Amino acid sequence: LLSDLAGQLMHQFTANLGAVPEFQLDTEKLLTFAELLKRWTEKMDLIAPAPLEKIVESHLIDSLAALTLTDFGAGKPQGYLDIGSGGGLPGMVFAIQ
Repeated sequence: LLSDLAGQLMHQFTANLGAVPEFQLDTEKLLTFAELLKRWTEKMDLIAPAPLEKIVESHLIDSLAALTLTDFGAGKPQGYLDIGSGGGLPGMVFAIQ
């Protein structure tokens, strides 16, 4: 199960995206990705081992921070390059959106 704290962290970040009204985070899919990332990290060292709350805070929210700096979701074709920083971040987070 996803922890309550992880959900609260995602809700807090969503509330801070007020400047981008047309953008809606798919919190359920993002938290599922965080859970999968945690599970597979135990087997494949994708990121540093951490509790789910820390993965959400340190990886997902950091990846999502770029959404506040761009026209993400504004109906314009966009190009982004994921340089392979590990664990599919930030590319998978962007793709979920």
